[in-house]
Amino acid sequence: MFRNTVLRMQKLIPSSNIVVVANKMHGRLVKKDFPGIKKENLILEPVSRNTAPAVGLAAAIIEKQDKNAIIVVLPTDHYIRNEPQQLKVIATAVDFLKEHKGAIVVFGIKPT
Repeated sequence: MFRNTVLRMQKLIPSSNIVVVANKMHGRLVKKDFPGIKKENLILEPVSRNTAPAVGLAAAIIEKQDKNAIIVVLPTDHYIRNEPQQLKVIATAVDFLKEHKGAIVVFGIKPT
């Protein structure tokens, strides 16, 4: 599922802009499934602290690199049945965010 998420996002953004936050014990697996990840784009937590702290940490690091970055947060444990639709929705959200600085877009999928 992780690999599928990376492959899906590579259709929208360059690999060099993909940042991964993972527990340090999963670092080897991340590198195996995403061999092109830049060293500085792999954030390994010594202890997992759930999604919100991981997103906050990644956002702080990304902001230091690019104060105008648009961040898309995607858990990798979701099965996406309609990949083209998800990519279209993300692209639409990114276009909206480019025009509305400081806005936040949240989208979800009805679980099955």
